[in-house]
Amino acid sequence: MTARQGFLALVLVVTAILAFLPAEETEDEIVAPVRRVADGRPAPAQAPAPAVDGSFSEKPAFDPKAGADPFAVQSFRPPPPPPPKIVPPPPMAPPLPFTFVGMWTENGEEIVFLSQRDTVLSASKGQTLAGGWRLDAVQAEMLLFTYMPMNQQKTLRIAP
Repeated sequence: MTARQGFLALVLVVTAILAFLPAEETEDEIVAPVRRVADGRPAPAQAPAPAVDGSFSEKPAFDPKAGADPFAVQSFRPPPPPPPKIVPPPPMAPPLPFTFVGMWTENGEEIVFLSQRDTVLSASKGQTLAGGWRLDAVQAEMLLFTYMPMNQQKTLRIAP
C-alpha cells in the first residue's frame, strides 16, 4: 500500500465517521430577528411565521386530522332530488253518526227519524242535532247535513 492509498483510506474512514454522527445544534446557531418598538424596547412576542419551503404544489397535502377519507367511495352521479313536501290534507268533518230509520210528513213538514247508537231522534229541516250537525235539506233520495264547526256538508243516502 502506498502513502497515497493510505491517505485516501484515512480520509474515507473519517468521512464515514462524520456522516454517521448525530448533528448537534446549539442555541447560538439559531438566530431570530428581534423587533423593537419606537422607544427601543423589544416588541411583544408573536407566533412564528410558518416556514416556506419554496416549492409550489397544485394539490394540497392529505391531512388525516381534517376528517377527509382518502378511500371513500366517490360517485359522479348527481345527488338525488329532495323528497317532495308532504302537505297534510285539510281537516275533514267526521263521518255521519246517524242512520236513516224513516220519514213522516205532517202538515206539509217532513219529519225525519234517525238513529244514533241506541237512540232514535226526530229532526226537521233547519234543526241542529247533537254533535254539531244541522239537517239542511230533506229530499226523496238523500238527506243533506252540515257539520257546523267546519261548515262542511255530508249526505246520507236513503233507500226509496
